[in-house]
Amino acid sequence: MNSSFKAALAAVAEFVAFWLSVVALAVWIVRRSFRKWQEDQAIEGRTGASAAVRSELPQLGHELGDWAEWSGAQAFTGDRDPAFVRANLGDWR
Repeated sequence: MNSSFKAALAAVAEFVAFWLSVVALAVWIVRRSFRKWQEDQAIEGRTGASAAVRSELPQLGHELGDWAEWSGAQAFTGDRDPAFVRANLGDWR
C-alpha cells in the first residue's frame, strides 16, 4: 500500500469515526430527553385521569344509590320482607 492510499484510508476512517460519535451522542441526548418527555406525559395523563374520575364520582354515587334501592325492591319481590315495607313505604295500617 502506498502512502497516499493509507492517508485516504485514514481520512475515511476518521470521517466515519467522527460521524459515528456524533450520531451516538445525538441518540444518547435525544433518548434521554425523550424518556423525560414520556415520563412527564405519563404523569400529566395520570393527573388528568384522576381528575376525570373524581369529577364523575358524585354522579356515580348517585347512580349506584339508585341501583341499591332497586336491588332492595327486587329482593322484596322474592321474599316480601316486612322490614323493607317499613323502611321504604312506612306504616300504612
